[in-house]
Amino acid sequence: MTTTLLHTADWHLGKTFHAMSDDPDTQARLRQERFAAVDRIATAARACGAAAVLVAGDVFHTNEVEDKWVVEALRHIGGIGVPVIAIPGNHDHGGAGSVWERRAFTQHRQALAPNFTLVRGAIAAIAVGGVDVVAHPVRQRFDQIALADLAQAPSAPGRARVGLVHAATLSFAEEAGAGRALVADGGEAAKLDYLALGDFHRQQQVPGLPCPAWYAGAPEPDGFPSHHQDGERAGACLRLDVHGPGAVAVTPTPLPGGLAWLRRVVALRDGAAVTELLSLLHARAAARARGIVCQLDVAGSALAFADHARLTDGLADLRPLLLALQLRGEIARQPDATELAELCALPGLAGHAARRLHERMAAGGPDAALAQAALAQLHGHARATADGGAS
Repeated sequence: MTTTLLHTADWHLGKTFHAMSDDPDTQARLRQERFAAVDRIATAARACGAAAVLVAGDVFHTNEVEDKWVVEALRHIGGIGVPVIAIPGNHDHGGAGSVWERRAFTQHRQALAPNFTLVRGAIAAIAVGGVDVVAHPVRQRFDQIALADLAQAPSAPGRARVGLVHAATLSFAEEAGAGRALVADGGEAAKLDYLALGDFHRQQQVPGLPCPAWYAGAPEPDGFPSHHQDGERAGACLRLDVHGPGAVAVTPTPLPGGLAWLRRVVALRDGAAVTELLSLLHARAAARARGIVCQLDVAGSALAFADHARLTDGLADLRPLLLALQLRGEIARQPDATELAELCALPGLAGHAARRLHERMAAGGPDAALAQAALAQLHGHARATADGGAS
């Protein structure tokens, strides 16, 4: 008999997103999308006939999450409609003072989410079909988890074993924190057929462990691709088809409908690069209006004045189409030959100032950058004056 499970993790419900945007409406939308992702998990569970949903830690972003978000979480979890088995993670650890002790949780869990099982104390094996889900909760924020400890919850012969753990691994310690790295030595004793991991927010198989192991990735991203890489992140989970001991098929499963977190890393050097970037962003934004969180990393860029102004105007046009837009890095502004000639040919004091500023810029030294910035301001003033005259 095949038992189908959904493996997910790192919901981080109740996250405020104050660092992402100063706009309360944007913060609210980002926060609400995380709850909507739970509904998308419910849809995926129904579509594949999952017997249960496994949440490998960090249901909540913090143990200090507001009570209203605890109740909202229970409401959405109850809507999944199949058993949901979860463990505390490092953000919502199960120790003293945790969200799991809050009256908002204890008073409303049974009524709103009777399908929700939280393993908070000792390691426990929970039977789901032909599978024992062996859950190891995080009891304190900086707990270090030993894989061998899952042997404390044995299984009857013939039953598959799926571990449920929230921990960094050495393979991803640079991003997840080596101080909490999973202790894999002796892990064979746990006799796991699959290890369902949480903590690393990108979906990723983990090599070098005694059994197949995956990070599910976040069902709704809360950040851009790692290490300032160019790319896009979207929500996903993992489908597990457990055919028996030693026979677990893993299928990455997208969760369409959430936000896209898009980063573009580009060094802009000319007008063609500006046109290409703006065209790409406009096409993506038009297809998903208010559905993209975008970060542009433009470090190392250098543009002529007109190209820089066109980029600035283009990004201003894009902002209402995007949910959020962050610009990282500085763009050097330097006149091309045509712009320099036009500035120096301006009548009166403006042309005289342009020629003197160009001389200082060309001479280098401590005043060169200031002279270049002043030239850029002069160009902007001349452009505004010309536009006003044309109107």
